[in-house]
Amino acid sequence: MDGRIFHIKEILSQNLGHAWCVDEMARIAELSGSHFLNLFKKEIGMPPMAYLCSLRLSEPNFDRNDISADQRDWSSNRTRQ
Repeated sequence: MDGRIFHIKEILSQNLGHAWCVDEMARIAELSGSHFLNLFKKEIGMPPMAYLCSLRLSEPNFDRNDISADQRDWSSNRTRQ
């Protein structure tokens, strides 16, 4: 696995309540937004925000009320597709 993606996965899992955006993740990985999106999807098999939602939903102690409305809407729309 690409070390930059591994690093982002670790940071996300340790900071589930943070209001993440793809641009912030890309900056941490020192990649452009489009390169980050493509690399993340290639390495993980899903876009970064979908991965973050799955992490949050799989964490038993995570308060689902902390997930922002736009992320809940995105997740529910993806489920319907």
